[in-house]
Amino acid sequence: MRTGGLKIHPGGERLTCRLVELAHFAPGDTILDLGCGSGSSMEYLRRNHQLKVIGIDKDPGIRRINPEVISAPAEEIPLSGHSLDGVLMECSLSLMDDRDRVLRECHRVLKPGGRVAIAVLYARGEPARLKGSLGTIDSKEGLTDLLERNRFTVESFEDHTHALQTLWGQMIFDKGTTGFYESMATDREEMKSVRCGYCLMVASANLPLP
Repeated sequence: MRTGGLKIHPGGERLTCRLVELAHFAPGDTILDLGCGSGSSMEYLRRNHQLKVIGIDKDPGIRRINPEVISAPAEEIPLSGHSLDGVLMECSLSLMDDRDRVLRECHRVLKPGGRVAIAVLYARGEPARLKGSLGTIDSKEGLTDLLERNRFTVESFEDHTHALQTLWGQMIFDKGTTGFYESMATDREEMKSVRCGYCLMVASANLPLP
């Protein structure tokens, strides 16, 4: 989720840490932060979890902030096949143009049994494709189907909607209700229909087809 050009994610480092735990990433593992923004999670993962982290973001302007970030679309990951232990996507999957192609690329670059660790908005009401910084909001079942049809097995799902409500409550306090909806390019009725939740999901890559 991006607002004002800045990538933000509910729960911050606390939920990044929880994703690492759920995915069983171990010190020394090589992890791709896909849609990494300015790279704040990269530094956190290196410092606190001793992971080897590569960051990719499609926005070429990010390199002015962090030259270490690779500028590339998520649909065309410029890394060798079966080279990664994990892929992290925090508030980025819903914004990607072709999510099936992205997940196929994730499967390609992951070692067999490697995991994708995803923090993402989900619909507790009606799924929707929204404009602005929210993107495609699937149901829990829709997200599971998206992963499974791209040869991943879902291992865990945790609801952390409270973290989203806390973040959005602060944004409403800062911007006012009208300013909040304008920043999200949506309105009260649309959001009421979707009933946005927030979750962490981990899925492992099935063996390649023969």
